[in-house]
Amino acid sequence: MTLRALLIKLLLFLVALTLINAAMIRWTDHLLDRASFTLPPGTTTLVLGDSQVECAIDPSQLPGVVSLAQGGEAFLFAHAKARRFIAENPQLDTIWLSCNYMGLEKKQDTLTRSERYITYKLPFNFFLFDAEDMRHFALNYHTYASLLQTPFKRRAYISKALRRATTWRDLNFGGYLKLTDHKLAHDLAQRERTRREGNRRPPEFGAAEDQVRYLDKIIRLCGSSGVTCILVNTPVHAAVQADTDTAAYYAHLRARYPRVPLWDHSNWSFPDSCYRDAVHLNADGARSYTERLRTLRSMGWPAVDRRGRVPTP
Repeated sequence: MTLRALLIKLLLFLVALTLINAAMIRWTDHLLDRASFTLPPGTTTLVLGDSQVECAIDPSQLPGVVSLAQGGEAFLFAHAKARRFIAENPQLDTIWLSCNYMGLEKKQDTLTRSERYITYKLPFNFFLFDAEDMRHFALNYHTYASLLQTPFKRRAYISKALRRATTWRDLNFGGYLKLTDHKLAHDLAQRERTRREGNRRPPEFGAAEDQVRYLDKIIRLCGSSGVTCILVNTPVHAAVQADTDTAAYYAHLRARYPRVPLWDHSNWSFPDSCYRDAVHLNADGARSYTERLRTLRSMGWPAVDRRGRVPTP
C-alpha cells in the first residue's frame, strides 16, 4: 500500500469516526431534550445556584419548593435551567438564586472556562443551551473532548430513556445535598495558616465576566417572565466574612441590581456544629435554616435583622 493510499484511508476513517460521534452526540441530545420538565403540582419556587444553597435548603421541609442547585454551578448553567423550567412551568413565580460572597469573584470564571468544570458540567447541560451559550464554549477545545465523552457519561440515562419516559429527576440536575461530615475545624485552621503566611488572594469581586453577564441574563429572564428573582446569601461562619471583601459585595449588588431582592442571611447565628465547613451548612444546619425559612414564610416573610431575628414592635 502506498503512503498516499494509507493517508486517504486514515482520512476516511477519521471522517467516519467524526460523523459517528456527531450522530451519537445528537442522539443523546434528543434523548435528554425529550425528558419532561414539568414540576410537581403546586411548585411555585425554584432554587438554583451553587453548593451553598445546595447544602443549605432542604425543599422537603418547604412545600411548593424544588431545588436544582448543584455544586460548581455557574450562572450560565443556572440560566439555562431557569429558561427551560420557566418556559414549561407557568405556575413558577419565584426563583431563589445563590449569590454569595464568592459568586462574582474573578476566579469564578473558571466555572465556565476550565477543563475541570467543562468536563464535569457540559455532558449534563449542553442540550439546554441556545446559540449564544454554545458560542461561549466554541473556542475552548475542552468542549469537544467533553462532548465526545457525553454518550458514555450519560449511558445510565440513555438506558432509562430507551426503556421508559424520563423526567427532569433523571437528568442529575442537582437538588438538596445532605452533608453529615464535620470539617469546620480543619477549614478554620487552614484559613488561619493562610493569613499567617500572607498568602491570601486579593479580592476581585465583580471581575468575573461570565458570571456577571449571566447573572444579568437570569435577572432579565425573570423580569420578562413575571418571575421574582431573589438573591440568597446563605449563612456562613464568621471566618468567611473576615476573609472576604464584603464591602465590595454589597456595593456591587446595590449599584447593579438596586431593585432585586437580596436575602442576606450570611450573619444568621448558628453554632459551629451546624457547619460542614466555613461556607457550607451540614444536615443539622440545613434543618435549622430551612425551618427558619418555613417559619418566616408562614409569617408572610416579615423583615428580619442581620441576625435573622424579627424585630419586636
